Amino acid sequence: RSNYQRLGLKMEEEKQNEHNNEPIDTNLMHRGDCIILMDCSRKCQHITIGSRQQQKINRVRDINFSILEGKPYGSVFELQGNKLIEMPASKWQSFQEQTALDADHKEVRDNEALYAHRDNQPLSQSQILQLKSSADEQRIDKESMITQIASSSKTYHMKTEFSKEKYLKSKRAKYSQTWMAMKADACNVTEMYFHRKPEKTMALRADSMSQILSMADVHPYRRILCVESCTGLLVASIAQRMNGCGEIFNVYMGQQPVLDIAMHMSHLNATQKAIIDNVHFSVFNDALWCNDTQENDAKLQEIIDTNSKKKEFMDKRRNLLQLKQCIKYEKCDALIICCKHDPLALVQHLYAYLADGRPFVVWCEFLQPLMRMKEWFDTHGDTGDIEAVALRVHENWFREQQVLPQRTHPMVNMMNLGGYFLSGIKVKPRPSRKMNTTSICTHEHVKKKVRFTV
Repeated sequence: RSNYQRLGLKMEEEKQNEHNNEPIDTNLMHRGDCIILMDCSRKCQHITIGSRQQQKINRVRDINFSILEGKPYGSVFELQGNKLIEMPASKWQSFQEQTALDADHKEVRDNEALYAHRDNQPLSQSQILQLKSSADEQRIDKESMITQIASSSKTYHMKTEFSKEKYLKSKRAKYSQTWMAMKADACNVTEMYFHRKPEKTMALRADSMSQILSMADVHPYRRILCVESCTGLLVASIAQRMNGCGEIFNVYMGQQPVLDIAMHMSHLNATQKAIIDNVHFSVFNDALWCNDTQENDAKLQEIIDTNSKKKEFMDKRRNLLQLKQCIKYEKCDALIICCKHDPLALVQHLYAYLADGRPFVVWCEFLQPLMRMKEWFDTHGDTGDIEAVALRVHENWFREQQVLPQRTHPMVNMMNLGGYFLSGIKVKPRPSRKMNTTSICTHEHVKKKVRFTV
């Protein structure tokens, strides 16, 4: 395991020992919790309270984050030097939603003759950094520094009032050091990774995640079969919604499951993590799993996958026979696939372990694999082997809108790709359909044969 994983396990054990006999208030921040800090421009980054690793905010190191311990979520802090100072909640404001212009304002100028150029700002980069450092040392309000930078611009006075306000917003977002502490739940973690490291989570957005959970009908006391390549983000979202009631079977490929977000980033307690069982994909092709005999079951009963659960859940690990009983015989209530591998091959192996009348959801970055899967369902549905209803392939279209007086329009800089979905409900194949298909094929063969002989 990596040093980050060992540190997370150690801090989790310390946290459980400290609060073993005391109820933990989930609305307060505690030692070992992963916290998401959001600035006024809605940019997020995560830190861990009490971590021994070096953590930084905007390239500022040696920050003591112990001040966050015991504070409620939603608290506002300002970074002054390398110290976090708690501020009143009224000081928090999002620059994207702030405006001083009302709907009655009428603009008579335009920015047609203005061009963005370096010479428009006579202050050099070193002079601006010197102003910023002096403001931090003397604890001067950043607003005066921003006003000085704007007044020194050669084109600022020529801009429209809308452009002036937009210019000031960008400067406030750049030089502001105000942060809000938020809980690392499924929505906030998904948004943070989408904007900072989308390659870690396959660029999965929060609205796509919500639709996956909704179409798969994820709720407590369900048995979920999941395949994901999102570093544990999907598993963490499912575990948060199930709240420790039910079972989650995470199918993984490779030497060990990758669940860093679920085990260290998300705000999951021990009860929510305990319902996660990891099953290697090769198990479903093993002869001991496929052939139901007493000898094979006896061998499966002696095998315990070391990656089935974390070390702290050693006594709750189940052998492969118990997993086979849950997955193969009792069947699962939902099948969710969101990974980089071919989804059709995964569905062909795992579709048999889904109970009749239960939903399945496949999310993919590209449309072609889902169209091949839909064609596979249609082909096998005609032969009567596999049947599903409510098959639907659709794209999740999402675009953020700016809503301001006389400036309501879609956001210019944003990613519009949200992936594609294939959803449906598994049903039991109808014998009448299979018989009708066989009789139709025989009849057509006879007709062709008669025509050939004539």
